[in-house]
Amino acid sequence: MFVEIGPLSCFISHHSIPTDMQFCPNISPPCYKSKEEDIVIQADDEIRLKIVGTRVDATGIEEYTSSMLLTASNSTQQYALEENIEISLFGTEFIRDVNKYLGIDKEPPIDIEFKPHGNLILAKDEDAERLIKNVRLQNSMGVPTTIYTATQLQRMFPWLNTEGIAIGTMGAEKEGSFNPYALLRALRRKCIALGVEIATAEVKGFIFSKIPNFTVVSPSTADLYSKLNHVVVKTAAGEKKIIQFAAAVII
Repeated sequence: MFVEIGPLSCFISHHSIPTDMQFCPNISPPCYKSKEEDIVIQADDEIRLKIVGTRVDATGIEEYTSSMLLTASNSTQQYALEENIEISLFGTEFIRDVNKYLGIDKEPPIDIEFKPHGNLILAKDEDAERLIKNVRLQNSMGVPTTIYTATQLQRMFPWLNTEGIAIGTMGAEKEGSFNPYALLRALRRKCIALGVEIATAEVKGFIFSKIPNFTVVSPSTADLYSKLNHVVVKTAAGEKKIIQFAAAVII
C-alpha cells in the first residue's frame, strides 16, 4: 500500500498492516477490509500512520536507525555449520516464546508478528551435492528440512522457473519472518525493567586497549593485539562521553 504524507511517498508493507485486515483485489475499487467489514481502506482515504526510525525537524525528515530494523527479518536453520544451526534453533524458540524471555509483569503481551513459513533454497547441478550434505546435517540435528526435485518444485510453485535447477530444499517448521523493530523494542523495555540505563547518543569512535600477556603466533607479535572495550559517544546535548563495555552489539 502506498500513501502520500505531504511531499513524502511511503510504502506500507503487509507486515505492518493489522492481521485482521485483508486485501480484496477483485472488488471495485480494490481495498483492504477488516473481517467484520466495519473498516474499509481504499484509494483516496485518509489514515493515521506512525513512522518509526525517523527524526523530524524544521529542515526535513532524517533517518536515524538501520533500515534492517524496518523490514521483516527471517529465521532459518538451513546452514552448513552445527553452531549456526544450534544458534538458530534457540533463536526460533526465543522468538516463538518471546513473552517467556522478555515479558514484563502487568504489561501487555509482546507481539513481534512472527509468521511461520518455510524458506526455499535452490541449487544447480554443481551445487546439489553440497546442499544435500547440508540437509543431512540439519536432519541429524532435528531440523525437518526436505529435499525436492525440480519436478516437485514446479508442481508446488507453478510460477517458479525451474530451468537449470537440480533440487530445492525447504524447512517444514521452525522457520518464518518477524518484525525486528518490535523485537528490539521489547528487548529494550525488558532491559530497562531489569535496571539497565539506556544512553541515546551517536557513536563517534572506539578505544582499543592492549591485552597483556596475550600471544597468538609468537611472543614477538603479542604487542600487535588489542581489544575493543570503550566507545566514544556524543549525546543530543553535544556532550561527549566514554562508555566501557564487555561486548558490543552494532546495529
